[in-house]
Amino acid sequence: MYLKEIIIENCGPIGFIKIDLPFQDNGNPKPIVLIGQNGAGKSIFISHIVNALLSIKQVVYDDTEVEEGKVFKYRSPSYIKAGCTYSYSKVKFEQDMFQLEWQLDRKKSDFENHYQYTPAIQEWNQIEANANSHLNSNFNNQEVALKELFDKNCVLYFPPNRFEEPGWLNYDNLVNKVDYRFNKRLSNLSNRLIINYSPLKDNQNWLLDLLFDKFTLEFKTQNFNFPVNQPGQPQVNIPMPVFLGYEGESNNIHNEILKFLGLLFQTEEKLRFGIGKRRARQIEILKNETSWIKNIFNLSTGETILLNIFLTIIKDFDLSTATFQNLSEIRGIVVIDEVDSHLHSNLQYIVLPQLIKLFPKVQFILTSHSPLFLLGLKNQLGEGNFHITNLPDGQEIDIESFSEFEKAYSYFKESIKFKEDVKAEIAISHKALLFVEGDYDIRYLTKAAELLGKQEILDFFKLVDSDGHGNISNVAKHFDSKLAEVTPQKILLLYDCDQQKQPSKKGKVYKRVMPTVAENPIKKGIENLFPIAIIDSAKHHKQAFIDITPEIQKLERGENVIIPELWEANKSEKKNLCYWIIENGTIDDFQNFNGVFDILNEIIND
Repeated sequence: MYLKEIIIENCGPIGFIKIDLPFQDNGNPKPIVLIGQNGAGKSIFISHIVNALLSIKQVVYDDTEVEEGKVFKYRSPSYIKAGCTYSYSKVKFEQDMFQLEWQLDRKKSDFENHYQYTPAIQEWNQIEANANSHLNSNFNNQEVALKELFDKNCVLYFPPNRFEEPGWLNYDNLVNKVDYRFNKRLSNLSNRLIINYSPLKDNQNWLLDLLFDKFTLEFKTQNFNFPVNQPGQPQVNIPMPVFLGYEGESNNIHNEILKFLGLLFQTEEKLRFGIGKRRARQIEILKNETSWIKNIFNLSTGETILLNIFLTIIKDFDLSTATFQNLSEIRGIVVIDEVDSHLHSNLQYIVLPQLIKLFPKVQFILTSHSPLFLLGLKNQLGEGNFHITNLPDGQEIDIESFSEFEKAYSYFKESIKFKEDVKAEIAISHKALLFVEGDYDIRYLTKAAELLGKQEILDFFKLVDSDGHGNISNVAKHFDSKLAEVTPQKILLLYDCDQQKQPSKKGKVYKRVMPTVAENPIKKGIENLFPIAIIDSAKHHKQAFIDITPEIQKLERGENVIIPELWEANKSEKKNLCYWIIENGTIDDFQNFNGVFDILNEIIND
């Protein structure tokens, strides 16, 4: 079960928003990221969702996290938007289940007499005459469906003030002992929490249960007959058990967790969990069978937060009545306020988006201030596969329209360090400078020069990685002055074929775009220079190298429009694709690079 629609009117800074939660064509929910400056209403928006989820749990189970008859979110007319007379909200789920709330600046009867009007909302009639606050839902009529929600889904909320005290700060954590979980076997108890502030201890106890099940219940053997010969006796076959490995749900989950650890720590080395002896039982992490992190409470705050989110989602679904073989089958609603809190740039840009991608059937509702996280989400999920909603107006926007992105990008462009780095390159180099969009361009050009016999041309230049086309433009702006005429050496800014730049020259600074090969399968980036033969071979070697969007037909202004099939180098696999092509490519595969060397030769002879 998923959220379908949220309406909020006149609450805090929010005037009116109506958000239909987005879904893929296959029914999977798209992550939605709420953005906006501090005070824009992100946490208020989240609070209405969490309040509804907790109300559902109150109907189904006795181990509620909020006292029966109470609410998680503080209800008060003080949250009515300034200058307004009432606030209204409605949270709707699948199967037409809902919870709504009214707050009035005075009793309903006084409201109608004083203002001589009523809001044009049907549920107004549900408010009692002497009440200025009203909370209503149809949850009590949907107990079977609500129990299904909790029994077959993970339902989680991670507040903005979630935090695990590290071992060095808290002696109890330093000497913490892991233990097996104890669940009360009563039908009216869920043994699960929606709100998760500091779940690491419970997560490690669940992890111990998981490892116990793997090593004791999923231990697979097979009897093989071994012949035994004794003098004077006929040969006999003795059945001997042979260990075949582990097989089962716990083993599958454990293997997925180990993959995530490699992602979290950015290592391809072998990691696994270790468990201390029963008198001092702690969970550690081993690298290549050597103790590496002696206690998972010793992780950094950012690492702990991501590990907690990842483990809590799996644990909560595992404690439900649903079964699953892999992470892509986990369903539910996960709300995370300030999802990028305590995370450094690498965790925001790489690890967190990959974590979200692991759970395509989980409805993530997130708040964020981080442009890096949004860019990482775009790289992992692709354009259109998640929504960014700006508060307080509730408008869907793209990443470049995100005000925090614009600020961060402008600060970067103006940074003194960037300008000084460009000056330093000019000062130390006696060669002409060739700025390209990335490190992979340099690697491809170096290999092409070797195969095509163009080393002398390439040696004329010092190759500089600009770390993206945006930074080449920053270099161009730097030389959009008299500096272009007085620089001691030639400077070439060489863009990939998909950049719409016109060739130009100012002083000794040149702008050029790599030639486009129209018949080649990949249309963007330097990979456009490679013919279908090498790209097909690369795709056959590893399908993840190439993303393919099939040809589609759409109706545009009454006309049928064919959008042809699109091939792109997967952003996360560009490095591996580059290494594979360099190792396996032939002189025929690099023939189109002659056009690039023609450009370089033109600059040399100008």
